Amino acid sequence: MKPPVRLTAKDRHLVEAFLSDNLDQYVFVAERIFGRDAEDSIVLALLDDGSIESMLFISGNAVPISVSDQQAQQFVNTTYVKYAQIASIVGARDDVATFWKALSSSDPSRSVASERPSQPYLLLDKHIESSLQSMIRYITIDDFDQYFDASHAMFVGEVGRAPYNLETYKQRLRDQVLQKRSIGYFDDEGVLRFKVDVPIRYGDVCQVQGVWMHPEWRGHGRSAQHFSDALAIIQRDIAFRVTLYVNDFNLPALSLYRRLGFSQIEEYSTIFLDV
Repeated sequence: MKPPVRLTAKDRHLVEAFLSDNLDQYVFVAERIFGRDAEDSIVLALLDDGSIESMLFISGNAVPISVSDQQAQQFVNTTYVKYAQIASIVGARDDVATFWKALSSSDPSRSVASERPSQPYLLLDKHIESSLQSMIRYITIDDFDQYFDASHAMFVGEVGRAPYNLETYKQRLRDQVLQKRSIGYFDDEGVLRFKVDVPIRYGDVCQVQGVWMHPEWRGHGRSAQHFSDALAIIQRDIAFRVTLYVNDFNLPALSLYRRLGFSQIEEYSTIFLDV
Protein backbone atom coordinates (compact mmCIF):
# COMPACT_ATOMS: atom_id res chain seq x y z
CA MET A 1 0.00 0.00 0.00
CA LYS A 2 1.31 3.44 -0.90
CA PRO A 3 2.03 5.90 1.94
CA PRO A 4 -0.40 8.73 2.76
CA VAL A 5 -0.26 11.81 0.56
CA ARG A 6 -1.05 15.39 1.49
CA LEU A 7 -3.92 16.70 -0.61
CA THR A 8 -4.00 20.21 -2.05
CA ALA A 9 -6.57 22.44 -3.75
CA LYS A 10 -6.19 20.52 -7.01
CA ASP A 11 -7.50 17.40 -5.22
CA ARG A 12 -10.81 19.01 -4.24
CA HIS A 13 -12.80 16.67 -6.49
CA LEU A 14 -11.35 13.65 -4.67
CA VAL A 15 -12.35 15.01 -1.25
CA GLU A 16 -15.83 15.99 -2.42
CA ALA A 17 -16.38 12.51 -3.88
CA PHE A 18 -15.14 10.85 -0.67
CA LEU A 19 -17.36 12.97 1.60
CA SER A 20 -20.42 13.14 -0.67
CA ASP A 21 -22.20 10.13 0.83
CA ASN A 22 -21.50 11.27 4.39
CA LEU A 23 -21.71 15.05 4.18
CA ASP A 24 -24.16 15.26 7.07
CA GLN A 25 -21.67 13.50 9.37
CA TYR A 26 -18.61 15.38 8.13
CA VAL A 27 -19.92 18.81 7.20
CA PHE A 28 -17.41 20.43 9.58
CA VAL A 29 -14.53 18.75 7.75
CA ALA A 30 -15.82 19.85 4.34
CA GLU A 31 -16.36 23.43 5.55
CA ARG A 32 -12.90 23.69 6.99
CA ILE A 33 -11.12 22.06 4.07
CA PHE A 34 -12.87 24.27 1.52
CA GLY A 35 -13.45 27.32 3.70
CA ARG A 36 -11.99 29.30 6.55
CA ASP A 37 -9.26 26.87 7.69
CA ALA A 38 -8.07 25.77 4.27
CA GLU A 39 -4.61 27.35 4.52
CA ASP A 40 -4.02 26.10 8.08
CA SER A 41 -5.30 22.57 7.57
CA ILE A 42 -3.52 19.36 6.69
CA VAL A 43 -5.48 16.78 4.72
CA LEU A 44 -3.82 13.37 4.42
CA ALA A 45 -5.28 10.54 2.37
CA LEU A 46 -4.61 6.96 1.42
CA LEU A 47 -5.50 6.46 -2.22
CA ASP A 48 -6.62 3.37 -4.06
CA ASP A 49 -6.85 3.52 -7.86
CA GLY A 50 -7.15 7.31 -7.79
CA SER A 51 -9.87 7.47 -5.11
CA ILE A 52 -9.62 8.23 -1.39
CA GLU A 53 -9.84 5.11 0.76
CA SER A 54 -9.36 6.81 4.15
CA MET A 55 -8.56 10.33 5.27
CA LEU A 56 -7.12 12.31 8.18
CA PHE A 57 -7.91 15.98 8.67
CA ILE A 58 -5.69 18.02 11.04
CA SER A 59 -6.36 21.58 12.12
CA GLY A 60 -5.78 21.90 15.85
CA ASN A 61 -7.81 18.71 16.20
CA ALA A 62 -7.52 15.49 14.26
CA VAL A 63 -10.46 13.89 12.45
CA PRO A 64 -9.82 10.35 11.17
CA ILE A 65 -12.34 9.07 8.63
CA SER A 66 -12.77 5.40 7.67
CA VAL A 67 -9.48 4.20 9.15
CA SER A 68 -8.42 0.64 9.86
CA ASP A 69 -5.65 -0.23 12.34
CA GLN A 70 -3.11 -0.40 9.52
CA GLN A 71 -4.28 2.84 7.93
CA ALA A 72 -4.22 4.69 11.25
CA GLN A 73 -0.66 3.53 11.79
CA GLN A 74 0.32 4.77 8.34
CA PHE A 75 -1.06 8.21 9.13
CA VAL A 76 0.67 8.29 12.52
CA ASN A 77 4.01 7.45 10.90
CA THR A 78 3.97 10.63 8.79
CA THR A 79 5.95 13.69 9.88
CA TYR A 80 2.72 15.70 9.62
CA VAL A 81 1.27 13.81 12.58
CA LYS A 82 4.50 13.35 14.51
CA TYR A 83 5.02 17.11 14.82
CA ALA A 84 1.40 18.27 14.90
CA GLN A 85 0.07 19.91 18.06
CA ILE A 86 -3.17 17.99 18.20
CA ALA A 87 -5.52 19.30 20.88
CA SER A 88 -8.20 16.68 20.36
CA ILE A 89 -9.29 13.71 18.26
CA VAL A 90 -12.92 13.83 17.17
CA GLY A 91 -15.10 11.84 14.81
CA ALA A 92 -16.96 8.56 14.50
CA ARG A 93 -16.35 6.58 17.68
CA ASP A 94 -14.58 3.60 16.08
CA ASP A 95 -12.32 5.84 13.99
CA VAL A 96 -11.32 7.89 17.04
CA ALA A 97 -10.51 4.79 19.08
CA THR A 98 -8.50 3.28 16.22
CA PHE A 99 -6.50 6.45 15.60
CA TRP A 100 -5.80 7.03 19.30
CA LYS A 101 -4.56 3.45 19.69
CA ALA A 102 -2.04 4.00 16.89
CA LEU A 103 -1.02 7.48 18.07
CA SER A 104 -0.54 6.54 21.73
CA SER A 105 1.44 3.43 20.81
CA SER A 106 3.77 5.39 18.53
CA ASP A 107 4.17 8.35 20.89
CA PRO A 108 3.68 7.48 24.59
CA SER A 109 4.27 11.16 25.51
CA ARG A 110 0.78 11.96 24.21
CA SER A 111 -1.68 11.83 27.08
CA VAL A 112 -5.41 12.23 27.55
CA ALA A 113 -6.67 15.30 29.38
CA SER A 114 -10.32 14.23 29.24
CA GLU A 115 -12.65 12.39 26.92
CA ARG A 116 -16.26 12.13 25.83
CA PRO A 117 -16.61 8.49 24.76
CA SER A 118 -20.16 8.63 23.42
CA GLN A 119 -21.66 11.63 21.63
CA PRO A 120 -24.82 10.95 19.62
CA TYR A 121 -24.59 12.79 16.28
CA LEU A 122 -28.02 14.11 15.30
CA LEU A 123 -29.65 15.44 12.14
CA LEU A 124 -32.72 17.63 11.65
CA ASP A 125 -34.02 17.34 8.09
CA LYS A 126 -37.61 18.49 8.43
CA HIS A 127 -39.03 22.00 8.51
CA ILE A 128 -39.36 23.64 11.92
CA GLU A 129 -42.51 25.64 12.52
CA SER A 130 -41.88 28.56 14.84
CA SER A 131 -43.38 31.83 16.00
CA LEU A 132 -40.01 33.57 15.41
CA GLN A 133 -40.29 35.73 18.50
CA SER A 134 -39.04 39.25 17.96
CA MET A 135 -36.55 39.06 20.84
CA ILE A 136 -34.59 36.20 19.28
CA ARG A 137 -32.23 37.63 16.72
CA TYR A 138 -28.70 37.62 15.38
CA ILE A 139 -26.14 38.65 17.95
CA THR A 140 -24.35 41.86 16.99
CA ILE A 141 -20.94 43.24 17.83
CA ASP A 142 -22.64 45.51 20.39
CA ASP A 143 -23.61 42.34 22.27
CA PHE A 144 -20.11 40.91 22.13
CA ASP A 145 -19.10 41.23 25.79
CA GLN A 146 -22.15 39.29 26.97
CA TYR A 147 -21.76 36.77 24.18
CA PHE A 148 -18.07 36.22 24.92
CA ASP A 149 -18.69 35.70 28.63
CA ALA A 150 -21.38 33.10 27.91
CA SER A 151 -19.26 31.30 25.28
CA HIS A 152 -16.15 31.26 27.46
CA ALA A 153 -18.04 29.93 30.48
CA MET A 154 -19.55 27.20 28.34
CA PHE A 155 -16.16 26.23 26.89
CA VAL A 156 -14.58 25.92 30.35
CA GLY A 157 -17.54 23.92 31.63
CA GLU A 158 -17.42 21.54 28.67
CA VAL A 159 -13.67 21.05 28.19
CA GLY A 160 -12.53 21.64 31.77
CA ARG A 161 -10.03 24.35 30.89
CA ALA A 162 -9.82 27.73 29.21
CA PRO A 163 -8.95 27.95 25.47
CA TYR A 164 -5.20 27.60 24.94
CA ASN A 165 -5.04 30.81 22.91
CA LEU A 166 -7.62 33.21 24.31
CA GLU A 167 -7.07 35.92 21.68
CA THR A 168 -7.51 33.47 18.80
CA TYR A 169 -10.63 32.11 20.47
CA LYS A 170 -12.02 35.61 20.96
CA GLN A 171 -11.30 36.54 17.34
CA ARG A 172 -13.11 33.44 16.10
CA LEU A 173 -16.15 34.37 18.17
CA ARG A 174 -16.00 37.92 16.82
CA ASP A 175 -15.84 36.58 13.26
CA GLN A 176 -18.90 34.41 13.91
CA VAL A 177 -20.86 37.41 15.11
CA LEU A 178 -19.84 39.54 12.12
CA GLN A 179 -20.77 36.71 9.75
CA LYS A 180 -24.23 36.39 11.36
CA ARG A 181 -23.57 32.89 12.63
CA SER A 182 -24.70 33.45 16.26
CA ILE A 183 -28.30 33.83 17.39
CA GLY A 184 -29.50 34.94 20.81
CA TYR A 185 -32.57 35.63 22.92
CA PHE A 186 -32.46 38.81 24.99
CA ASP A 187 -34.88 39.66 27.80
CA ASP A 188 -36.64 42.98 28.26
CA GLU A 189 -33.55 44.42 29.95
CA GLY A 190 -31.25 43.38 27.13
CA VAL A 191 -29.63 40.50 29.01
CA LEU A 192 -28.54 37.53 26.87
CA ARG A 193 -30.51 34.53 28.12
CA PHE A 194 -30.04 31.98 25.32
CA LYS A 195 -27.63 31.60 22.43
CA VAL A 196 -26.65 29.17 19.72
CA ASP A 197 -23.83 29.25 17.17
CA VAL A 198 -23.70 27.97 13.58
CA PRO A 199 -19.97 28.11 12.77
CA ILE A 200 -20.14 25.32 10.20
CA ARG A 201 -21.95 25.27 6.84
CA TYR A 202 -21.25 23.54 3.55
CA GLY A 203 -23.87 23.31 0.85
CA ASP A 204 -27.29 22.76 2.42
CA VAL A 205 -25.89 21.27 5.64
CA CYS A 206 -24.80 23.13 8.76
CA GLN A 207 -23.67 22.25 12.26
CA VAL A 208 -24.99 23.88 15.41
CA GLN A 209 -22.66 24.33 18.37
CA GLY A 210 -22.63 26.22 21.65
CA VAL A 211 -26.28 25.83 22.65
CA TRP A 212 -26.41 27.75 25.95
CA MET A 213 -29.05 28.87 28.41
CA HIS A 214 -28.39 31.45 31.15
CA PRO A 215 -28.03 29.60 34.50
CA GLU A 216 -30.90 31.60 36.02
CA TRP A 217 -33.26 30.41 33.27
CA ARG A 218 -32.39 26.73 33.28
CA GLY A 219 -35.01 24.23 34.33
CA HIS A 220 -37.97 26.48 33.53
CA GLY A 221 -39.06 24.95 30.21
CA ARG A 222 -37.82 27.79 28.00
CA SER A 223 -35.24 25.90 25.93
CA ALA A 224 -37.64 24.31 23.47
CA GLN A 225 -39.22 27.58 22.35
CA HIS A 226 -35.94 29.51 22.09
CA PHE A 227 -34.12 26.75 20.24
CA SER A 228 -37.09 26.16 17.94
CA ASP A 229 -37.13 29.87 17.05
CA ALA A 230 -33.38 29.79 16.42
CA LEU A 231 -33.70 26.70 14.22
CA ALA A 232 -36.35 28.43 12.11
CA ILE A 233 -33.91 31.29 11.46
CA ILE A 234 -31.10 28.83 10.71
CA GLN A 235 -33.17 26.85 8.20
CA ARG A 236 -34.40 30.06 6.57
CA ASP A 237 -31.05 31.86 6.31
CA ILE A 238 -28.17 29.39 6.62
CA ALA A 239 -28.96 25.75 5.75
CA PHE A 240 -32.00 23.49 5.88
CA ARG A 241 -30.24 20.33 7.14
CA VAL A 242 -29.03 20.98 10.70
CA THR A 243 -26.62 18.70 12.57
CA LEU A 244 -25.15 18.65 16.07
CA TYR A 245 -23.56 16.23 18.49
CA VAL A 246 -24.09 16.05 22.22
CA ASN A 247 -22.68 14.09 25.15
CA ASP A 248 -24.72 10.96 25.87
CA PHE A 249 -25.02 11.87 29.55
CA ASN A 250 -26.74 15.18 28.73
CA LEU A 251 -30.18 13.62 28.90
CA PRO A 252 -32.21 16.87 29.04
CA ALA A 253 -30.52 18.12 25.84
CA LEU A 254 -30.99 14.79 24.07
CA SER A 255 -34.66 14.76 25.02
CA LEU A 256 -35.11 18.33 23.76
CA TYR A 257 -33.38 17.70 20.43
CA ARG A 258 -35.42 14.57 19.77
CA ARG A 259 -38.67 16.37 20.60
CA LEU A 260 -37.75 18.99 18.01
CA GLY A 261 -37.27 16.34 15.34
CA PHE A 262 -33.55 15.48 15.43
CA SER A 263 -32.62 11.83 14.83
CA GLN A 264 -29.32 10.05 15.44
CA ILE A 265 -27.26 9.18 12.36
CA GLU A 266 -23.85 8.44 13.93
CA GLU A 267 -22.08 8.05 17.27
CA TYR A 268 -19.18 10.41 17.79
CA SER A 269 -16.39 10.46 20.37
CA THR A 270 -13.89 13.13 21.44
CA ILE A 271 -10.56 12.71 23.16
CA PHE A 272 -8.98 15.91 24.50
CA LEU A 273 -5.20 15.69 24.65
CA ASP A 274 -2.64 17.46 26.81
CA VAL A 275 -0.71 19.84 24.57
